[in-house]
Amino acid sequence: MQTIFPGIILSHVNAHTATIELPLPDANYDQWAIIHCKEGRMEGAIAGQFCYLEQGDMLIVRKGALAHRVSFPLQHFHGIVITFDIQNAVYCFSCCLQNVHIDPERIRKHLLGEKEHCIIRESESVAHLFSELYAVPDSIRDGYCKVKLLELMLFLSAAEPGADHAQVHTCTRQQSELAKGVADYLAAHIGDKITLSELTKVFHASGTQIKTTFRTVYGVSVGNYLKTRKMESAAYMLEHTQQSILAIALEHGYDNSSKFAAAFRSVKGMTPRDYRKNVLPPKRV
Repeated sequence: MQTIFPGIILSHVNAHTATIELPLPDANYDQWAIIHCKEGRMEGAIAGQFCYLEQGDMLIVRKGALAHRVSFPLQHFHGIVITFDIQNAVYCFSCCLQNVHIDPERIRKHLLGEKEHCIIRESESVAHLFSELYAVPDSIRDGYCKVKLLELMLFLSAAEPGADHAQVHTCTRQQSELAKGVADYLAAHIGDKITLSELTKVFHASGTQIKTTFRTVYGVSVGNYLKTRKMESAAYMLEHTQQSILAIALEHGYDNSSKFAAAFRSVKGMTPRDYRKNVLPPKRV
């Protein structure tokens, strides 16, 4: 946590787990927050719905609207949280910087109005605003973060509130549980050839329901998610076991090593053989 200006705190979040508590301080006064997702995917409960942030997205949300405990469907998240305490924040930056008309409370009203939250999806402008905040040299951190926060708030003061496309990325608790149940089932049957027809029978839901809900929660299709999980499991076995590549392929549902190698390369960027060579230490002579 780093206090950039009075009442404005910036926190980096790096998670490789299923769920964490976000650094959103509890208080009795008026607060709002900005959450930016650089990598991964975040699930947060807002007004009885689950809202999803994907790579490049920026969430703007009132204090108390977002539950502090959030989930990461891909068990990976790298992002930034900026909290604004209206009572203690600088009221007007133009008092010390000519022509810089920034008022955190006006920005919140401009973007949210009467809504609890909005999401500004990935764009070149948003990516540029946040990119340099992820790699700031310690020697200039305090001053640099102040400059970048001013730039961000100036941008938001003129942003179009209509940039909110959150409806496409929300689902109910029941839908979220369906998608996570499917993911758990796929993980438990990692070596099997699971079909959509089988999933509809197991979960008593239509194929359309499963496909749509799964993509909303995980950001990818069932097939792509399963392939990625299989290749991550295969990569672990290549690194930590002496099993042959063919044996590992068979264990993950591939009946020949060439199909397995093509799938592995599409996910990991190299063949299983090259992966094993790169991750294992050289043999001593």
